[in-house]
Amino acid sequence: GLQVGVVGTDIALSGLSRFIAGLDISPNSRAFIVEPDGQLVAVSAGRHVRRDDDGHYRRVNADDSGEPLLEQAWQHVRDHLPDLSVSDQRVHTLSFTDEQGQHVLVSVHHILDGAGLDWYAVIAVPASDILTDVRNKVVLVMFCGVLAILLAAMLGMVVLGRVADDVEQLSTVVGGAA
Repeated sequence: GLQVGVVGTDIALSGLSRFIAGLDISPNSRAFIVEPDGQLVAVSAGRHVRRDDDGHYRRVNADDSGEPLLEQAWQHVRDHLPDLSVSDQRVHTLSFTDEQGQHVLVSVHHILDGAGLDWYAVIAVPASDILTDVRNKVVLVMFCGVLAILLAAMLGMVVLGRVADDVEQLSTVVGGAA
């Protein structure tokens, strides 16, 4: 009945940061993993650790990351932590308007397990980045549609010209026989 030891597990945060940095998100987006107190675990851009004046490495707080979108996204997520802290394992979506007036979409997943892990995985994407792909596809479809109409019109003119030539020849032959 006596406690004789503790089992611990180490997670290499640099490996987790490399994974987050390798996510296929737009260059203007930010993905990060953060603890409830704001300490960054991993980031897609920037650093999750910094060397202080004493030469020791310290974890960076999301509020002081130097990444404006990350800081604003964390502030918005932090304001909604009571709603996000339920352990229902759902991905929650939030949105806010950043300092430049841009609409930003945020996806948050609370990672919680029985061993004490308590993290939030967050992805913040400016809405304009999402709509850029849609706009590009609409322009491509419109271009292809106009091209198809022009090709159909040219093909129609060629066919109509040949039919008109055949009708003219038939008219000449019929008129000459009379």
